[in-house]
Amino acid sequence: MRVIIIGAGKVGFKLSEMLSYLGHDVLVIEHNPERIQSVENNLDVQAICANGASPAVLKENSVDTTDLLIAVTENDEVNIIASLFGKRLGAKKTIARVHNPEYLAGDELDFEKELGIDYVINPDSVTANTIYQLVEAPEAIDSEYYAGGKIQLLEIILPPGAPVAGKKLKDLPSPNPYLILAILRGEKMLIPRGNDYLYAGDRVFVLAPAKQMKHVEHLLGQKRTRVQRLVILGGTRTAYYLAQKLAGKKIEIKIIEKNLKQCEILSNMLPHVTVFHGDGSDMSLLEEEDIGQAALFTAVTGDDKVNLLVSLLAK
Repeated sequence: MRVIIIGAGKVGFKLSEMLSYLGHDVLVIEHNPERIQSVENNLDVQAICANGASPAVLKENSVDTTDLLIAVTENDEVNIIASLFGKRLGAKKTIARVHNPEYLAGDELDFEKELGIDYVINPDSVTANTIYQLVEAPEAIDSEYYAGGKIQLLEIILPPGAPVAGKKLKDLPSPNPYLILAILRGEKMLIPRGNDYLYAGDRVFVLAPAKQMKHVEHLLGQKRTRVQRLVILGGTRTAYYLAQKLAGKKIEIKIIEKNLKQCEILSNMLPHVTVFHGDGSDMSLLEEEDIGQAALFTAVTGDDKVNLLVSLLAK
C-alpha cells in the first residue's frame, strides 16, 4: 500500500516507522528540515521537505496513486486542507488529525459528505472517551465500546466467590446474551471452549450488549460502583471533552489547572465543574484538596512525566 504522511512530528514519525516496518511504501512530507533529516537518518522511507498542503507538491508526488493520505501536522487547518486536496487529486482514502473542538462541534460526518475527508481523528476526544469508559466501569481493568456504544467489551479479574468460578463455560447461566472471548490465566491466553473452566484470578474478556453488561458483571462476581467524585489534573482539551461527556452523570468534578487564563476559560465553558487554580504537582496542594478521597483521579496535562508522577502521588 502506498501511503503519504504529512507531518513528521512525534505522531507522524511513529506512523512512518510502523507502516514502513509492515512493508508499506511510505512517503513523508514535512516543511521542517531538521525533522526531515531525522526521518532520513532513522527510517527506511522516502522523505521530502515541502508544504504538504500544496496541491502542486501533492501532484508532483503522485497523490493520485496513493492508497492512503494521513495529515498529522500540529496545525488543524493544514491537516484539513491537505486531506481535502489529497482527496480531490485522487487519493483513495484520507485521514486528518484535528484538535480544535470548534471544528467538531457538529456532526463529524460532514467532513466526509461535504469535503470528502474519509476520517477525522481527534486524539484528545479519543483519550477522553477511554477515560470515560473506565469511569462507567471502574471495577474493570479495561472497557471499550463498539457499534456506536451498543456493544461493550470488558476486561475483569474474576474474584473469589464469583458465581461462575469453578464452572465449565457450557454450564454457565445465560439469562442475558454475552460471549467470553478469551481468558488470561497467568501467562497463558486461552480461547475458551465449552469444556473450559473459569477460576478465581482469571482475567476474563467478555462481550455483551452495553445495556445488559451490568447483569453480566454481577454473574462474574463484579460489584458495579458509581464514581461520585472525579479530580482531573490539567485543563487541557482532553479534560474539557471528559468533563463535557460526564455532564449530567451526578459526578462531582474538579479540574486543577495552573494557568489562570485557562481556568477562566474552562469555568465559562463548563459551569457544572469546579475549576481550581493551582499547581497539581505540588504535594501540599494535593493533600489540601483531599485528592486521596476522590474515587477517581486522572492526569491529562501536556507533560507525560508530570502525569505519571502525580498519578503515583495521588495513588
